[in-house]
Amino acid sequence: MFDIENPKVYADRSGHTERRVFSYYAGYSQSFATNLLSSLSLEPHATVLDPWNGAGTTTTASALIGIHSIGQDMNPVMVLAAQSALITPEEITQLLQRAENIVQSAKNLGPTLISHEPLESWFHPESAQFVRRLENTLNCQAFDLGEYNNIFSRFGTTNIDKLTATLYVCLFNCVKKLLSEFVASNPTWVKIPHVEQRVDISEDTITLAFLNEVKNISIKLTEKIKVAHKAEPTIQLGNSESLNIPDESVDVVLTSPPYCTRIDYAVATRLELAILRTSVDQFDTLRRAMMGTSTVPRLKPSYDSNWGKTCDDFLVMLHDHASVASRTYYYKSHTQYFSSLYKSLAELARVMRTNGRCFLVVQDSFYKDLLNPVCQIVVEMCENLGLRLEQETAFIAAKSMSSLNPKAKKYRADRRTSEKVLCFLK
Repeated sequence: MFDIENPKVYADRSGHTERRVFSYYAGYSQSFATNLLSSLSLEPHATVLDPWNGAGTTTTASALIGIHSIGQDMNPVMVLAAQSALITPEEITQLLQRAENIVQSAKNLGPTLISHEPLESWFHPESAQFVRRLENTLNCQAFDLGEYNNIFSRFGTTNIDKLTATLYVCLFNCVKKLLSEFVASNPTWVKIPHVEQRVDISEDTITLAFLNEVKNISIKLTEKIKVAHKAEPTIQLGNSESLNIPDESVDVVLTSPPYCTRIDYAVATRLELAILRTSVDQFDTLRRAMMGTSTVPRLKPSYDSNWGKTCDDFLVMLHDHASVASRTYYYKSHTQYFSSLYKSLAELARVMRTNGRCFLVVQDSFYKDLLNPVCQIVVEMCENLGLRLEQETAFIAAKSMSSLNPKAKKYRADRRTSEKVLCFLK
């Protein structure tokens, strides 16, 4: 049996949470991942996989203990965040000088015009233009190709260096602070202001904010990195439903599938995606492709009996619920979630080696007053895919994304749910 601690970030007493460079509400703590992986006594040639790598907790923990890992995420913002978590002490010392060079070059650079500038949704055009010049200079200096390289491409995210990824995170944080009045208390939502409410900020103010962010992050990173990384992970864009990984090549999966709480993961990084020049079409495509998205297909996804009896029973109760739109929008969104979840779990079963282990951090949720038993649904899906439940460790989740909605309490006062770490053996 494995000794598994509470995976929640707020339960981590090690201090890692206070030194996070990229603020991200989802996922589990660094302490949980490091301790669990260390306890497995993996061989040096082993491979760890996280198909929903997020800010890179799994890949960072693997690197620290000397095990190769693969981290994939559909969102290029999260790929950059995960890469920045791996910056070396030597690279940290170069951050401020590189940032000063970027600022100086951006001030001397002519207009960087792109069609339908997404930053103008929040900034006055002149302010948006200077932020764009900073981003353009950062990008061109990083790749040294003489032209802009699309971060939304596999080449862009795979070949960008950790120092550049960290400078992108600095720019993300800087812009988010400058636009803090539009960042809602719900961490998954960013407001779009009326045209007359857009922010007009001078070049000098933006410059000072960016350089201060780089200085502050340099200090945080210097405190955080006390041990050099022993293994270099592979971090890249990827879809959990179609992993670009050979059959039976992974020894351990450590991950947390997106929760079934209609979290809009793309909207949560809308500002960052705008900095990466994401077009309206790209944003819509990314948003619709993500598991748990609040967008739904026009046609009802078809139910698959391999999802298990618990899933079938829940969907029937949801469909017949008296609440408005239960049998239309909400039935579609939940069926879409389970469809994506099953396809992703099937991919994990495919890439795992025989006797490999899969650790999933999963949380139940609620639809109105109806318990959505995601943990049990995952167990039945995995068993139907040939993965045997070896251990489950339960924790009461006092906080959850679904509890952010104050109206939810009218359906059920106590919305505490069960969060489990499920261990499967292939």
